[in-house]
Amino acid sequence: MLRSPANARRLLDSVARAEAGEFERLVRDKGYYQAAFHSRFAEKLAAVGYGIERDGNSFRLAGIEPATAKKFALRTDVIEEFISRDAANEHYGVVLRDDLTLDQAATEQRRSALRSARG
Repeated sequence: MLRSPANARRLLDSVARAEAGEFERLVRDKGYYQAAFHSRFAEKLAAVGYGIERDGNSFRLAGIEPATAKKFALRTDVIEEFISRDAANEHYGVVLRDDLTLDQAATEQRRSALRSARG
């Protein structure tokens, strides 16, 4: 059946259309999937003893100030390109690897240097 290039092309085209349709449904329903994820995650955190507070369509950990959470959301900001990696390094002393994971040793050195420079 696939011996001819035309048959192979038809098969590939049908697979590509099916995959595009699946992606379209995922994009259309992303709000549902996001809400389902947040709900399950909050339930699991509560089950192991963390306090959960509703925060609009999401949740936050009870007792954690928004300013503190923002400090820990830095990697997300870089990923979402709200700030550059250079700004993360310059202002927060955060050193990220090429895959955007934290380089703990380099971050500690950078923060130490920033503290020394500030006096």
